Amino acid sequence: MASVRLEIHVDAFNAYRNSDTVTAALEEIAHAIAARANAQVTVREHPEQEPFAVHTVHNATRAVTFVGTAGIDGELAEATHRALSRAIG
Repeated sequence: MASVRLEIHVDAFNAYRNSDTVTAALEEIAHAIAARANAQVTVREHPEQEPFAVHTVHNATRAVTFVGTAGIDGELAEATHRALSRAIG
């Protein structure tokens, strides 16, 4: 079996992981998950606010995008019906 050696330019790799292209791709996936989770919530105390929202953070090495609760409606929907957990799976 042949041996392969890869050399990665760490600064360039980190710049790519923090790029607008990668961030847009991550946010597209996260928005789809949030939409599926929000569609499962039928009872809302605050109908003006979506129960689940997308959050993006950039640090030194990568963009991090996640879906989290945006208030009590999201917290209740996850605690009682696992709305966000089901949207992911």
